[in-house]
Amino acid sequence: MKSSFAVLLLLGFAVYATAVGGGHSVNNHKQDDYGNYQFSYHITDGLGAKNYRHESGAPGVKKGSYGFVDIDGRARHVNYIADHYGFRAKIASNEPGVAQKDAAHAAYGGGGFV
Repeated sequence: MKSSFAVLLLLGFAVYATAVGGGHSVNNHKQDDYGNYQFSYHITDGLGAKNYRHESGAPGVKKGSYGFVDIDGRARHVNYIADHYGFRAKIASNEPGVAQKDAAHAAYGGGGFV
């Protein structure tokens, strides 16, 4: 559910970037017949804000990262992995209210971040 929300949030950034105009984007994707895949996108809106996502996967494991850098310098970067140990994410941010310890660290399932 949380990863779906993150995807919707990033798609919202993409719609905003399109509405502002003057931005650009780059995307890549590939997939084979065995369930292995890889994709990424980078979007810069007309004001210079950036958001991105990279993901690769194979049967039973998905890993990637996503984030943004706003024009005012706020930034968030999330690394995640989902495998037989569950979903684990590690978040780095300079956003106000986010302590620079494990306050933004989220672990779902067993174990810590790999």
